[in-house]
Amino acid sequence: MEPIARSFTDNSWVFIVLLSIIVLLGVSRIMFQRNYASLGTLTIFQENQENFLPFAFMTNTMLITLIGLVFYPFTNLNWHIIDWPPVFNLFGVVFLWLFIKFIVNTLLIYLLGLDEYYKDIIKAKIYFRLFGVFALLVSVMFLYYSDVDQQIMFYVSLGIIVIMNLFEYIFQLRKNGLNGLYGSYYFILYLCMLEILPILYVINHWNG
Repeated sequence: MEPIARSFTDNSWVFIVLLSIIVLLGVSRIMFQRNYASLGTLTIFQENQENFLPFAFMTNTMLITLIGLVFYPFTNLNWHIIDWPPVFNLFGVVFLWLFIKFIVNTLLIYLLGLDEYYKDIIKAKIYFRLFGVFALLVSVMFLYYSDVDQQIMFYVSLGIIVIMNLFEYIFQLRKNGLNGLYGSYYFILYLCMLEILPILYVINHWNG
């Protein structure tokens, strides 16, 4: 089923959200100069000793918001999670999805005795997600404010998300080997539960 974009009479709120992301990106660039300076070399990025948690939080916040903006024009789900505008409910769902992924990922790493790889894996995720933020920021601008067909821009944005995740998984496979966490049936279960099912659910409910 083809995704159908809803029509908007006022996109001013989208502009405010995008402007906020650009400001946050600028603040992040000032606060974590060494992280940005090492973009292009994952090994150097992982060796940086800057306070990583605030940087990861800011990067994930921008990513969550951009993913929400990608899906919002094409979702017509009657969510009544809390009495907030639908877009905030959508952001909440994306945040919950990424948070659950993080928890499950962390638990599997510890359960399978791969603690030594934990920091490298998390830093690699943030490294690739930061590139995803830059790419999605541009694609979302085209999605809302250009004459390019919205369906085309949706698939471009979806492709960016998929490629970002593929890079994460490729790094994890290379880091841990085929006998590690991501070469086992746990990885297959992880993919089915937290990657494939959410995408299938959204596709199945394009038009509510």
